[in-house]
Amino acid sequence: MTDSLLKTRQRLSVEQQTHLINMIMLKLELNTRVCHIKTECAAETGLKPRSIERYIQKARQEIESRDSQQQTAASLELLILLEAKQAEQLFAESVNFYQSIIANPKTGTREQLHARERLDKLLGLYK
Repeated sequence: MTDSLLKTRQRLSVEQQTHLINMIMLKLELNTRVCHIKTECAAETGLKPRSIERYIQKARQEIESRDSQQQTAASLELLILLEAKQAEQLFAESVNFYQSIIANPKTGTREQLHARERLDKLLGLYK
C-alpha cells in the first residue's frame, strides 16, 4: 500500500467542532452559499469538504431546533397573554353582573346584599 492510503483521519476537538458549527450557523443565517462555506471551512480547518458537509447538516439541525424552541416560547407567551386577557374579561363580566343585580330595583334586599358581598370579594374588599 502507498502512504497516501494510510493517512490518518483528522479529528477536531469538541471545542473546535462547536466553534466550526457556530461559524457555519452564522454563515447559513447570512445566506452564504454552501460551496463557499465548504471551501472556507476546509481552508481554515484542513478538513475535506465531504467532512464539512456533516457539520453543515448539524448546524442546520441546530438552527431548526433553536427556531422551533423560539416558536414554542412565542406561542406559550401568546397563550399566557390570552389567558390573562380571558381572566380580565371574566373578572369584568362578573363585576358587571353583580353591579346589574345591585342596580336593579326589582331584586330583593337579600339578593342585593348577596351580590354586594360577592362583588366585595371580587374587588378584595371583603375578608
